[in-house]
Amino acid sequence: MIVDVYELNNLTYGFNYNDKVEAIIQNIVADILELPKGTLTKGYSPNYDFIIGNSKYELKISSKKNFVCEFAKNDGTPSGISLTESDYYIVISPGWTKLYGEAFKLRIIPTKYLLEYPRNTIIEYSNTLNYEVNFKSTLINDMLMLEFPKHSYHEFDTDNYVVNSYFLNHFKSNFR
Repeated sequence: MIVDVYELNNLTYGFNYNDKVEAIIQNIVADILELPKGTLTKGYSPNYDFIIGNSKYELKISSKKNFVCEFAKNDGTPSGISLTESDYYIVISPGWTKLYGEAFKLRIIPTKYLLEYPRNTIIEYSNTLNYEVNFKSTLINDMLMLEFPKHSYHEFDTDNYVVNSYFLNHFKSNFR
């Protein structure tokens, strides 16, 4: 499937497109981790998006290279990562790879790493407070697991991907 990142933010048709993409990513990750799929939430769910094995996952897809992590509303009310029950965040964002050149990268990051990440720069978007996570930091960069070929500036192909076996083995031995 070709995933259009811009369509994920267009809720004209409700959450149907988002739910479909979440199900595809859940299938891919469950298959490569060799773990059973569990519950898949529908529509808006601040707690988590799906379960694989015994762990809860939150999926974030961005057209920007670095991940912007929401933690509160402008009035200070907790939101985003402050409310999550997820054990892991799956973040898909663009980047450069040796195989594909420009591609989309999937990272599985323990939520505790994101909660501990320094909030040096607070970024206001619309009505939320966020902090930027730099994927070049050693801790986060080591979390690269999959590479999807880029279909266009804001689209990627979920039918073709490459697994980073180093991280997959590291993840299976340390985080499962």
